[in-house]
Amino acid sequence: MRKIFYLLTAIGLLSSCNSLLDTESEVSVTYENYFETEKDLESITYQMHAYIKESLPGNSMQTWLGERADCYKTDIVMQRNLNRDYYLSSNPMVRWGDLYNVIYMANVMLDNIYRAEGNVAPDRIHFHIGQACFGKGLGYLELARRWGDAVITVNSTTTSAYAKSPALEVLDTAISNAKRAYVLLPVFEQMKDLSGVNIKSKQFGSKGAAAALLVHAYAWKGSMIDLYEMNNWQTARACYDSAIYYATQLIEGKAGDYALEDTPEDLVVNSLPGRMAGTAKEAIFEYDTDYEMNEFASCLVPAYVLGSIGYPVKYGMTQSDHVFDFDMGQANMLFNTTVREMYPDGDLRRDAYFYDFEGLEAEDEMEVTAGCAYLYKWREEGTTPVEGGFVSSTLKSNYVYWRLADIYLLRAECYQKNGNVLAQDDLNAIRRRALAEEYPAANDTEGLQMAIFKEREKELLGEGHRYYDVIRNGYYSWALDGDDPTRGFSALTIQDVKDGALYLPVGSEAFVRNNKMTQNRYWVKFIQ
Repeated sequence: MRKIFYLLTAIGLLSSCNSLLDTESEVSVTYENYFETEKDLESITYQMHAYIKESLPGNSMQTWLGERADCYKTDIVMQRNLNRDYYLSSNPMVRWGDLYNVIYMANVMLDNIYRAEGNVAPDRIHFHIGQACFGKGLGYLELARRWGDAVITVNSTTTSAYAKSPALEVLDTAISNAKRAYVLLPVFEQMKDLSGVNIKSKQFGSKGAAAALLVHAYAWKGSMIDLYEMNNWQTARACYDSAIYYATQLIEGKAGDYALEDTPEDLVVNSLPGRMAGTAKEAIFEYDTDYEMNEFASCLVPAYVLGSIGYPVKYGMTQSDHVFDFDMGQANMLFNTTVREMYPDGDLRRDAYFYDFEGLEAEDEMEVTAGCAYLYKWREEGTTPVEGGFVSSTLKSNYVYWRLADIYLLRAECYQKNGNVLAQDDLNAIRRRALAEEYPAANDTEGLQMAIFKEREKELLGEGHRYYDVIRNGYYSWALDGDDPTRGFSALTIQDVKDGALYLPVGSEAFVRNNKMTQNRYWVKFIQ
């Protein structure tokens, strides 16, 4: 496998940087020799998914700064304040190269898979084309959500400079690839590897994963048309209808065998760990984590990266350590008072998502916990001894990126935006599972759209969705507050938003040897 990796790395360097060496004939021979068996195709598919693992879970600033908390890590405060030095320094979280690695490997597959015709069965060729299209769709969706305007590459060999394309074109590229993947890929239960053995990992693209990708892509596109007034209202409504269509395929079992867990406790035990728990009927797409292989840098759920998960989950951590991290600005924390407000008495998520919530007498609560709630939505940390006596750790859990409750609530959001009364039914399906009061409840005083947003906030806490939920609904001026109202999201003007303030600046590496690259209009004002 290491030999294959070096070969792929070499192909990438030779194809993207022909100014280094004149190796055209050697690369051509390599390609011709390499795409002869399905094992060759499989190695490229695996490498693409390895890049997905590197690029999505661990490198999204929006995923982090959007999380709901009462106190934040120091760097999250700078993000929420739109601190210019923080964003425009050599910050790895504004680099998009990892996502283009995914797209590049997908293009390598799509550009060369014709070489396998006659040697590999047509259904297996379709499988690998589907994986490549899924990877491209996922990569372009994330580029559009994080940067808006972005480069759309032609293929795996073109070396000319690229200009950015408008955000809607980037989204359309994501959608067209995801649609192709949806047609080509089987449902998860029918996914097989080259040996004919059922694939157990939900990290691969499947019909269900492609459907979830399309739900998010269409919901985002419709919302951006509304937010930026980029097109007429009928176009946005059509996008919401398309999101509803693919969500319905998932909910009605037409894109795979997915179902809501019976209770929040079942969700925490069976589906949130992903296939690592052996069941995960609610999980649609996830990233595999092998904590024994020291994968600390990848596949960490956002809540773990943010320090929201401490005692008793983290290895060797005490209650006082948990509070110390909060005091030192190293953790994103919710207070018990907030949790009681978010999850009223009777809502089963309170006890399923938080540790020993009622275990302390009121007079002891502040002294022992500093009023902080202990997130217990993920419950086991895996630890691996490494050289030098240190201990590498990550959650003993996969990172479930999309699950069915997310799809129910996103369909509810799209129904509501299109004025469809079925939005209330989807919202209540999630509330019923938690034994929460159904809509309209006594505290649903701000309308159905806000109720759906807050339900996603409660249901998907710590899972990395909230920033995108905030932006889709236009709630950025109050839902992403920092500690400096003169510089943060609340201070943005309409023109700032239209100029791209809700997107990341383009990282400096994108300008190397590319004289067509331009900076985001909002951020370019602050570059000296």
